[in-house]
Amino acid sequence: MGVYVSTKLAPESDDQIYEFVKRCNIPSIHAKKHYHCTLAYSMKDFPYVHSTMLNGVHCRPAAWDTFGTRDDKSDAVLVLRIEAKELYQRWKEIHDAGASTDFPDYKPHVAVACIEPDFDYKALPLPDFDVIIAHEYQTELKTGSTWNPRKLIEGAFSDFREHLLIERALVRPREER
Repeated sequence: MGVYVSTKLAPESDDQIYEFVKRCNIPSIHAKKHYHCTLAYSMKDFPYVHSTMLNGVHCRPAAWDTFGTRDDKSDAVLVLRIEAKELYQRWKEIHDAGASTDFPDYKPHVAVACIEPDFDYKALPLPDFDVIIAHEYQTELKTGSTWNPRKLIEGAFSDFREHLLIERALVRPREER
């Protein structure tokens, strides 16, 4: 088992980001209830100690970026990179305590949408409001689990098992349905 540590955003930040992304006509928007900023996705256990140091911290929008695959065949996750010295301090504390990571650098961000390879995210304006952290939370990470950003899209299935059942029905030959 591993450990996942993240932050939940303040409700007003969820609302502001969601409305901003809608106004920018960004397709496949993630549901605002899923907005967060990850601090650790550790595939190994470590002695996690909860902290309130990020509660109420204001983060400045810094840039738009994409994570994941972005080639001619598949979409990527559009993220709003955010900046606050407290995020970097907390990330360092968590990793000094033993959290593992697959990435050499911490890039605080909020995932907001899945975008097609031809979407010009670099032309997007930056929000003119701060992103506010509500609180930190932690949960168990099951080793071998996979993360699917498509399930975060607004209006997507609330239960991933439901998604799998429907996905199987869609790929099954018509005569078997």
